Amino acid sequence: MIYNIFYTIIIVIALISCHEQRDNGINSEDIYKAEDILYQHPDSALAILEQIPISEISNKADKATWALLVTQAKYKLYINQTDSLINVAYNYFINIIKN
Repeated sequence: MIYNIFYTIIIVIALISCHEQRDNGINSEDIYKAEDILYQHPDSALAILEQIPISEISNKADKATWALLVTQAKYKLYINQTDSLINVAYNYFINIIKN
């Protein structure tokens, strides 16, 4: 089970890195900034992401990316979490793959 989640996260990261950066406002810019620093500074990335209210993100792709990045940052920082955030990202990106 954990390997399936791990492989799914790797696939999603590959998909995210291949997409064009959209300019949907300041939230998108912050999301991509957090993505850029996630591996070197997960604590800083998490701080950036937690400042973005999910209700203000209008784009579904950005919401899924936000959920994925928060999950990754918390995982790297050994913060316990539920599956709810990764499920948001998984459901969105798996629908993209299927279509």
